[in-house]
Amino acid sequence: MLGTRVRRRAAAGATVAITAVLGACGSAALTSAPKIVVTSPRTPLPASPDVGAAYLTIKNDSSQPDVLLSATSNVAAQTMVHHDVVNGPTETMVPAGPITIAPGKSLVLEPGGYHIMLMNLTQRLTVGEEIHVTLDFKRAGQIDVSVPVVPLVAGSSADATMPPGMHMP
Repeated sequence: MLGTRVRRRAAAGATVAITAVLGACGSAALTSAPKIVVTSPRTPLPASPDVGAAYLTIKNDSSQPDVLLSATSNVAAQTMVHHDVVNGPTETMVPAGPITIAPGKSLVLEPGGYHIMLMNLTQRLTVGEEIHVTLDFKRAGQIDVSVPVVPLVAGSSADATMPPGMHMP
């Protein structure tokens, strides 16, 4: 009888220990799970009927780096992440390639820096509508973003898709 009680207590103790270990593993897995937060999405009304750009901020709220691999859109035959390179008086847009976002850091896609190029638009964009962009990450996978079309700021080349002196390779 005494041996049975000892075995039961040992078994109960082992069950509690296994539950605690599994619980700890579960919480560790949750904190390292990919968590990407996208804010401030917008696409200025394109100055050209063929080419547009989308801007937004991507924050990596996980404990591991993640990599933005590519982007696609429902309104463009080709969508690419670009960045602007200044070489003397000329500013050129070039494909960015994969971009690593460190844990706790943000990647700001904005005019004059990294941005999403919408090339060969398949429809005319109008202010007030939303387009859809899908961001593809190495860890977080695909994230769909609704991006509102906003007015182009009058007289500001900062929001223009292709300001004077800018060339695509």
